[in-house]
Amino acid sequence: MEEKYNIDQAINLYLKCLCVSSGKQRLDLLHSLGNAYAIKGDMINASKCFIGSLELDPMNSFAYYQLSWIRKFTIDDAKFITQIELLLNKYKKSEADQFNLCWALGKISDDRIEPIGDCSTIPTPSSRLSNVKSE
Repeated sequence: MEEKYNIDQAINLYLKCLCVSSGKQRLDLLHSLGNAYAIKGDMINASKCFIGSLELDPMNSFAYYQLSWIRKFTIDDAKFITQIELLLNKYKKSEADQFNLCWALGKISDDRIEPIGDCSTIPTPSSRLSNVKSE
């Protein structure tokens, strides 16, 4: 018997789990709940979840990346720019974290129609790029 996927049931389960979670588990649940809300099309609650995960872990590059997919940034979002630039410039980050942060910074720049930040010094994953051929 095939089970039907029900996003509302998933959201309700994540909400119940959040009531009894803490630490890394809570962070993971907020990401999962944010993704579930995004799949449902509820970008306001999805955004709240990803912002909540940033309150738990301000260095979480994946939350910035997720936010960049689901919302339009405005001039009022300067705190995100400041935090992302701090993470890129002050802390050693993995290639995946650098990608997430640069993607988010680029999206913020696109949304605001003005260049911000400098990702030109971020190393590119040359092993992946060497397989790309121009047409």
